[in-house]
Amino acid sequence: MGLFSGRRSMNRFLFFLWCLSLVACGAPSERPAEGLYDRYPVREATGLERHCLLMGSVEAQTRATVVMLLSPRMAYSLLEWPRMKAAAEEAHFQVLAWKDPRVTASEWDDALAASGLDSVDRQRLHDQPVLCHSVWNRVDHLPFSLVFLGSSVHAWPILGVMPDTAWRDSLELRRQALLHAEPKGAR
Repeated sequence: MGLFSGRRSMNRFLFFLWCLSLVACGAPSERPAEGLYDRYPVREATGLERHCLLMGSVEAQTRATVVMLLSPRMAYSLLEWPRMKAAAEEAHFQVLAWKDPRVTASEWDDALAASGLDSVDRQRLHDQPVLCHSVWNRVDHLPFSLVFLGSSVHAWPILGVMPDTAWRDSLELRRQALLHAEPKGAR
């Protein structure tokens, strides 16, 4: 038997590497150092991005909002979405979830039927508004999430599926950057 004999050993090894990277980067302190969030890229949302957000909810103007673009073509995207949505909502984020518009309606129907999502989760997964297709049509890794606050957006997307703690930490880092940083201008 080799060093990585079996899936469980590989998962433990990858978990070990992930923990090691967290230790190397340092755990966040209770109170961030002055100017800590200045180095994180926050920008003014484009007019079209703001329009797309407001189509999802007027609450997006006053509350940190995570917009998730999902696709059944990416492994675990639909299976993990309810858990990640719940974790974000528990952390007081508004969640807007949109279907990848590049996936056909029949493929979505088949994927949702096979996903095991309950009717509430299915209802909360919306078609992306047609006007908004151009905003995120270049995305080729899903799930893809962006965090907005008011008219600002954190420029770093969150890609993929992750455990709750890492997901909440990623969201909170972006919320704090949005709360503390000056927008660097629209792109």
